[in-house]
Amino acid sequence: MPEIKQSRIRRKWFYIIPILLAVYVLSIGPVVAIITDSNWNTLYPEFYGFVEAFYTPLGLVANSNDSLKNLVSEYIDFYVQRF
Repeated sequence: MPEIKQSRIRRKWFYIIPILLAVYVLSIGPVVAIITDSNWNTLYPEFYGFVEAFYTPLGLVANSNDSLKNLVSEYIDFYVQRF
């Protein structure tokens, strides 16, 4: 019985972790759009440091590859220009 419960928990984490990673990556556009205006002026400077620190791992990965850097930049620009 405990083996079945452990396998269910592992199966749930198998789905939860990729979903959370996808939400983390896709959330950068709306978050940057909320704290900046369409001219890239910071509207909420008190949150800028937290947002920068929170998305540092994503920035490091994106900056390691030019095509990823362009993709992330265009994704953020899309949201900033929409809000």
